[in-house]
Amino acid sequence: PIKAGSIERIGLNFGAPGDRKTRDGTLWLDYPSVGGPSPKIRIETKPKQPTFHYRHSNWMKAGAGWPWVAASAVEGLQELTLHDLKPGRYTVRLHFAEIANINPGGRVQTIRLQGDAVLNRFDIRAEAKHRMTGIVRQSENVKVDGTLTLILEASTGQSLISGIEVIRVQ
Repeated sequence: PIKAGSIERIGLNFGAPGDRKTRDGTLWLDYPSVGGPSPKIRIETKPKQPTFHYRHSNWMKAGAGWPWVAASAVEGLQELTLHDLKPGRYTVRLHFAEIANINPGGRVQTIRLQGDAVLNRFDIRAEAKHRMTGIVRQSENVKVDGTLTLILEASTGQSLISGIEVIRVQ
């Protein structure tokens, strides 16, 4: 397992087939881990087994973020807690793409980080304009005491998120 309080930069790619490191230094881990050995990190989810979807990045249209992050997703996730982060302030990037045949208004959710709403009544399909188009929403200066909690509250349809990237800034 990773040493408590040692993680300063990490990405979780929900439903992805394996790990990948980007040029900017983020190690993106597949979650759940299916593509071979990965660093053991402590994550809790509610529900314990949400639905994961994998799509190949070739199906993605031009959009923001990494197409291989946006192509996969977790649906129906209500809460995720990531442990063992080094205390401090973080930039948190949330990656999304509507991968189902859902029209604007068909999936609406509020996203919270550390209890604070960062996206209210967020509609992936309306924001991205098209299906299979990645979008990224960034929150700055998120205070972390060692644990980061992401909450997804779906008001229409089920929640959906493709990935989360956390980068310690101070």
